[in-house]
Amino acid sequence: MIYPANWEKVTCHDWYNDEKKIWLCLENKNAICEIDKNSKNVKILGSFPHNGLGDADLSLSLIRCGDYIVFCPFKANDIAVLNICTGVLEFINLLEILEQNGHLCDGIEKFYRMALYKHYVFFFGIKYPAIMRLDLTTNRIDLFDEWMDQIEQNRCKDAVLFTDGYAQKEDEIYLPIGRCNGVLKINLNTMKGKYIEIKAITHGILGMTQRENHVWITEYDIGAEKFFHWNLDDDEIIPIDLPCHDAFYAPVYSDNSLLFFQNARNKSYRYDLLSGCWTDITSMLPDLVNSSDKIVRGDVVNYFANESKRFYHCDLKRNLVYFDELQINEKDFLNDSWEDYCRYYMQELKDHAVVENKLKLRDFIGIIRTIKNSKCC
Repeated sequence: MIYPANWEKVTCHDWYNDEKKIWLCLENKNAICEIDKNSKNVKILGSFPHNGLGDADLSLSLIRCGDYIVFCPFKANDIAVLNICTGVLEFINLLEILEQNGHLCDGIEKFYRMALYKHYVFFFGIKYPAIMRLDLTTNRIDLFDEWMDQIEQNRCKDAVLFTDGYAQKEDEIYLPIGRCNGVLKINLNTMKGKYIEIKAITHGILGMTQRENHVWITEYDIGAEKFFHWNLDDDEIIPIDLPCHDAFYAPVYSDNSLLFFQNARNKSYRYDLLSGCWTDITSMLPDLVNSSDKIVRGDVVNYFANESKRFYHCDLKRNLVYFDELQINEKDFLNDSWEDYCRYYMQELKDHAVVENKLKLRDFIGIIRTIKNSKCC
């Protein structure tokens, strides 16, 4: 059996782990997985029920809330909620709720980042024009968008709604708006919000990281020369020189330092918040290109390398690198036939005329050959 080349890799964007297990959603396959850290075996717990065959990027982020892990619906049409004590995986269908205001959502990018407050999970729209709130005690879904007019007056037309990261101070949250020089400040009890311009920012916000009342902001500029420190107590904003002219997503806080990652160009830096000194740490982080989000504990950077299928643990203080290599039975992840793959995408072509960012050229050519030589479509 022949399969598309991009199905041969097990990739993920975000993950969560405890002492014994790791949980993640695959990027290139409709599968929510559990990994045993001792045996390194991968187990598929379930799939999003209301998405078509071969869907990718269904969930790119997750969050732990008590005994539950909640998977954010990026392109998925459901919220997935996993009870890690019982192993029960539940799904909350969103299509009817999200499309009630006339927004078409099936297969569209919806939400990317999440935040917790009391017994609520908040989902921040990346292209869906709202904030969604899930009540974990009742599974009730609410949508909030009354401040969208303020946002639309300030953001670029083709930009995402909310970009990477956020800052939270008690019951108030600050959300960076894509390619915009400001944030949306929202009271999480009333969901009333207002737009706040940050005059020091000139190229739009790309990422935001918080530690207590200190916030660090990166700009949406491939030639960015500075990032910014914002003190929420007194609203003072101080620009800080970057070690190179480049665009960085939200840095990661680590023991009085900020870690900056540029996966696409394989650059990594450490900024010491006490001394103001930069250190190039690129050589300490192998397989960084096309890797997952970084989880940092103390001086150890943890991430999943999609190419090698390894979970890396890089100790920056002792300059040590070790990894866990997954034991993956590829057939478990490639159980859909090539003919079904063709049928699914040709159905999309027939219904929508255009398929965006779905196929590599060689895969598309393979589909055309299959259609010509069989009656699968």
